[in-house]
Order: sequence, then structure tokens, then C-alpha cells
Amino acid sequence: MKRVVITGADGTIGSVLTNGLTDYGLRGISPAIEGTDLGDCEQLLRAFSGRDAVIHLAWIRGMGPPEPGVMYSELLPSDNRHTENLKISAEILRAARESGVRRVILASSVHADNFYEWKGPGLLSVERAPRPAGPYGAAKVILEEQGRYNASYGLEVICVRFGAVTASGEAHPTDQWERRVWLSGRDCVELMRACLDAPEVPGGFCLFYAVSDNEGRVHDTRNPFGWHPLDRAARTPDRMMLAPSAINGLHHLAEAPGRSAETRGTTAARQSASFAQITEGTPAEFALIRKVAQEYNRGFADRMLALLKGLVDLPLGHRIDPFQHCLQAATRALRDGADEETVVCALFHDVADYYSTENHAAVAAELLRPYISRDNHWMVAMHGEFQLYHKAHLGMGRNARERYRGQPCFERTALFCERWDQASFDPAYGTLGLDAFEPMVRRILARTPYAHESRRD
Repeated sequence: MKRVVITGADGTIGSVLTNGLTDYGLRGISPAIEGTDLGDCEQLLRAFSGRDAVIHLAWIRGMGPPEPGVMYSELLPSDNRHTENLKISAEILRAARESGVRRVILASSVHADNFYEWKGPGLLSVERAPRPAGPYGAAKVILEEQGRYNASYGLEVICVRFGAVTASGEAHPTDQWERRVWLSGRDCVELMRACLDAPEVPGGFCLFYAVSDNEGRVHDTRNPFGWHPLDRAARTPDRMMLAPSAINGLHHLAEAPGRSAETRGTTAARQSASFAQITEGTPAEFALIRKVAQEYNRGFADRMLALLKGLVDLPLGHRIDPFQHCLQAATRALRDGADEETVVCALFHDVADYYSTENHAAVAAELLRPYISRDNHWMVAMHGEFQLYHKAHLGMGRNARERYRGQPCFERTALFCERWDQASFDPAYGTLGLDAFEPMVRRILARTPYAHESRRD
């Protein structure tokens, strides 16, 4: 078993690799995980001792929150802490050499060469002299040259120009450039296996691009390790429900796949009521409206999952984004033996944060209400106020939950907040991916609406 250190293991790529390389002897280090100062060679020497390889992912970003309407890709070059990062990478490489590590894999970036302006012919190759996309890309080019220099002293160095690895596991549906450079979790893990398991690095140094086999990709992914991308970013859905994102001006929400806009328009014209006022409607028209609504509602699970994915990268100030928080809460509920409906409630409890954190709990509860029990509806609707109990102990809020003591669902909601909600901001926790919960979501949201209630209130 190869013994591997991952710096920045609590980041997006680090989490993907930690979950995917379980058959390796992994140790993650970062200031957040072990309190390791990545710029302290003595600490690094201790961490690297007896290890076969180091995967260096850690990178401090200096950019602040984006302005509304600015795409995330436009912010990447504005990183203003590249000097500090290059000092850290120099210490990483030095400690690897001195501790006897054989191989170091450095996380470079597709921004090392400005692919936005690439017109061909052919694919963009690492053989071209790079034209960095701003200071961030320039720092990555220097990182590569640090690796090349250390390779001249016998250290095996692989520089990987990573594409976009996303926390959701999918490319944002309307960012055409991210869709071209997206790297799936599976492709990311397999390329790292190829880098770690190769018997040697030809010439001691290697540089290559790592993006999935996406439609419209511009990067040449050839490499000497036999790695070939298998996945590709999903096509942009034909039907889109667009809403501005608070983080980067992207549009995240996709409706359920359906007919083309042209076909939908024709169908709408053919199947629509003629009345201008409800009181003018006929029984046949109301029957048609019910039929059309039922057909549309069958896509509710798709829309809820799309809304959940829209939480990726929302700037709400926590160590993990709201999407990962919801996944983690659901993971904890599942591992605690909660029933399937309650796990789905944990997954969607903060889904309305996409629109606003104010009253988000009540909004999420109402979205789920037709398909869940009264007890779970109350739990989701009230969890926001119950969370204030935890802040009250820090002098940061009122103990709002006590006024509900004696309510039938008090203990249920208190347990939800204590065990699954307030505890789920841990980047090192082994959170399950969305694919683990999607079958449950589809089963719960396919129920007959309000079937569990005797009447609609």
C-alpha cells in the first residue's frame, strides 16, 4: 500500500481524492485538519517521513466575495496571495526531497494558459509556451517551474493542470467554459491513481492537462501514464428555469428534462383553456388543467434536486457551502438509522437558502409538505428557530425553542438540530454524494400528494 500525504485534503479536490483513494495509506494535512503550518519545513519533514508520495493541493485564495453578476471564472485570476502560496510550495518540495519522498504531484491549473482565447488549430497542448490567465495562472506556471527545478535533483514531479472539479460533482449547467474544463470526480480519482501507480515518471518531470471528455473541450489530455477521461459534462437541459446566483451570476436551476421550447409552445397552444376568468371555465377545461398540472408535477423531484445543486458555492460564511451542509446532514441522519422520509427532509432542510436565509425553514417545509408527514413538516419548518438554542449558549441569539416545549414534535426537532444540523459544517466528515440520496428523493416525492393527511389545511 502506497503511503501518501495530501496537503489541502479539506478542499474540493482533496475531498474527492480522500473519498476515492481509500485503498491507499492517506494522511491529510492542512492548518484546519492537523494545525500543520505548510510553510514550516520542520513540520513538513515530520509529516512526510516514511511516505511514498505527496499530493500538493493546498492553495490560499485571497479573493473576496464577487460582485453580483460576475462569473466565478472571471474571479480566478484575481488571487492576490500567490507569493505566499509559492513560498509554501517551495517548502513542500524541499521537505519532500529531504525526507526521502520519491514523488510529488503538484496541482496546477488550466488557468496557467489562457484557454479562453484559444482558437486552434487542434487542442491546446502543454507544449505551447503558456500565456497565463492573470496572476493566479502566472503563479501556477511558477509552481510548475519549481517542480521542474526540483526534478533536476532527483525528485519525481508531476504537474497536473486541473480543470474544474466541483463540490456538486457536476458542471454548472449554464457556464459554457466550466463545462468545457470540468473534471468529474471519477476521472479525477483515476488520474491520481495513474500518477501514483506509474513505475516511473519519464525524465523525472511531467506536465499534462486534466479535464473530462467534455463536449467542446479545448485541452489535449495526453499523458505518459495511460490515463484517459471517461466522463463528460451533461448537456445543458433544453428546459431551463433561470435565476441569478448570489455567488457568481451563474444560473444553476434546471427544470426537469422535457420537450424543446418549440414543441412546448405548440403543445401549450393546443392544450390550454380558453377562459379569461375562472368563473367562465367549463368542467372539461378544469379537467384539462388538472391533467397538465399532474404531468408537470411529475418533474418536482428533478426541480428540487436542481434547486439543491444551486446551493453550491453560496457565500454564507461557513467552512463548507450549503450544498455540502445539506448532504452532510442527510448523511448523519442516514447513519443514525433515520427513516427514508426523514433523511430526505434532512437533505432539503436548507434548500430555500438559495433564495434567502430569512424564513428559509418555513419555505423548505412548504415545498415538501405534500409528500411528508405532519411531524416532519413541523420539524423542517421550525428547525431555524430551534437552532437559535445553540447560538444562545454563545450569547449570540435567543433561546427561542423553549416556547415550544411541550409540543408533540419538540424532541424530534431538537434531536434533528443537535445531531444532524448544527453538527454538519465539518469539511473532514465523510459525507456521501448526492447519488446516495437521489433514489430516496424520487421515491418520497413520487408519493400521492397529501395522501398521509385526512384533509388539506
